[in-house]
Amino acid sequence: MSIVVYKCDVCKREKEFQQNVEGIEKVQRCTITHGCRGKLFQVEVLDDYVRASIPDRVLGLDDWQQRKVLYNHVQSIARDKWVIKHNLGTFPFISVFVNVPIEGNPENTEEIVPKDTIIVDDNSIVLIFDRVWSGLAQLVARQSDPNLLKPFTRTATAGQQVLQQISNSGEIAIATRVETVGTCENVDLAVKYTTTQNTVVEKTYTASDNLLNSTSSWKDFDSVLIKGKIYTIRSYQGVYSDMLDETVASGSTFRFTGITTNPTCSPIDIAPRNITQDEVYILFASNPFDTIDKITDKYIDVFDITELENTFALLYDTGEFFADTTIIQEIYPPIRQV
Repeated sequence: MSIVVYKCDVCKREKEFQQNVEGIEKVQRCTITHGCRGKLFQVEVLDDYVRASIPDRVLGLDDWQQRKVLYNHVQSIARDKWVIKHNLGTFPFISVFVNVPIEGNPENTEEIVPKDTIIVDDNSIVLIFDRVWSGLAQLVARQSDPNLLKPFTRTATAGQQVLQQISNSGEIAIATRVETVGTCENVDLAVKYTTTQNTVVEKTYTASDNLLNSTSSWKDFDSVLIKGKIYTIRSYQGVYSDMLDETVASGSTFRFTGITTNPTCSPIDIAPRNITQDEVYILFASNPFDTIDKITDKYIDVFDITELENTFALLYDTGEFFADTTIIQEIYPPIRQV
């Protein structure tokens, strides 16, 4: 079968196609250069034995790529509200398959219809369910992107969130700024949980100076230097009774809402106040979470975790706590012991 050569009337680049013996190969817009507004026209028919080749690269021009029409959203943690950013540029057709393990097939899935679908914009939707589910949502573009001359491509990932474990056996390491929090042995932190059923549970934790029998990866540090300021390392056990009976079930989100300090180190009985910028950091480590596994060039400022901007940034799952990697900040010079 012969090879037909087409050339664009705008970018002047050529592309080879296999001959269509039943009709015309290509008589339409340019599919050689990204964003080109030209049209292709036939310039040559090559011999049957010649193989088609890719267009030559031209400095300053990007090759055209076909627009993405499918996006798979994997909801690994069960929720009754799935927030999906698909970037398809249009409202898609949606199929939802939820995980329903059965005897003999723990990976069984069933297709269901969401209770409600909220269109945020052309690139984002929210699916609402009558109970918590994990599973897969397949989104297919219903129509072409209105800006096809500048096609958009996107690589689907295995899930919306990439998570970093911030606890070890449920224990989280906290760095509190000495200048504003003081050096009392105990500091109370107010935490607000939003469960998978959208109920709110408020809890006050006592964050204590590090103990050698702690499971924290930071247990061998008493104080550290971060951005030129001294911080006390504290740890607290985040798992409590409401999690054991699943009142606060896996997939519940949380955030810190206040801190109670007392410079005299007397019993803490002062009402909590808001946490300020650079006052309380979450520190963490990498697997297997021994003291040598500390991550000293990254931290999370709890001040930045707000209810509106990053609702799902911190979450609880099966005895451990996790953070969306998008809220993790890098630091240089690294955190060091003082």
